[in-house]
Amino acid sequence: VPVWLALNLKQRQKCRIVPPEWMDVEKLEEIRELERKEDTFTPVPSPYYMELTKLLLNHASDNIPKADEIRTLVKDIWDKRIAKFCLSADCFISQQEAHTKVSINQSLRKFD
Repeated sequence: VPVWLALNLKQRQKCRIVPPEWMDVEKLEEIRELERKEDTFTPVPSPYYMELTKLLLNHASDNIPKADEIRTLVKDIWDKRIAKFCLSADCFISQQEAHTKVSINQSLRKFD
């Protein structure tokens, strides 16, 4: 079912939410380590991983094993991606380039 429907049913205590496969501590640790090792952005587990993590942990954390660890890992991945973005922007500015192409996708949205 769509996430909005699952959350609605969860709020009415009509279902239990099963987290996506990527929302697993071991898988997120692998993604975090890969993100730390690579100088460029690595693939994210889902195009909307930030939004899904926030929604599911805020409204269904009781259905998600190791929710606090998952929250920390996703925040670490987010922080590393932002640091890479800032570093590349600083490098661009210091080289006084005339133009560049920047593509910011949903993986760089703020995680509260």
